[in-house]
Amino acid sequence: MGEVQDLSHNIGSMSIYEKLARIQEEVMNTSFSKSGENKFQKYDYFELDDLLQKIIPLTIKYETTIMFSFTEHGVLKLKDWNPEKGEVSIRVPFPELEAINRGTNKIQSTGAYITYLKRYLLMNMFLIMEKDIVDSNTNNTGVKETSKKEVSDSDPVQKVMGYIHSKDK
Repeated sequence: MGEVQDLSHNIGSMSIYEKLARIQEEVMNTSFSKSGENKFQKYDYFELDDLLQKIIPLTIKYETTIMFSFTEHGVLKLKDWNPEKGEVSIRVPFPELEAINRGTNKIQSTGAYITYLKRYLLMNMFLIMEKDIVDSNTNNTGVKETSKKEVSDSDPVQKVMGYIHSKDK
């Protein structure tokens, strides 16, 4: 990596695309902790807060803000504080809603879908990478084991991901 530059005097003159690229560059050099734990399927994941704690300060630094909207698509916009400089957006299809499992209603399921889509959009906009393998619990020696795991199609996250990726084809 190159030297860290003092950009405070240049930020206002950057295009929205340059600001996005700078944020992505800083995100690449940031470590994220996975505080979410799926005890049933034994893997860790990023909670929405894990991502926002690192991204929001960068959006402020680069004089931008993020905005989500959900209609037929889940949309994440990175908007410049100067409206003349525009915005960048990323969108994915919003899945047909159904109760995720017994014990939840459609409103609770909608909240779960939206939370997942927010994480998905943030990770895509800011190029936050996860390994292709799913983290598993630590073994009895205290060492973190990582293994490939079959993930059930009944898992709500997998339902949303399957729907999103089916629209890519």
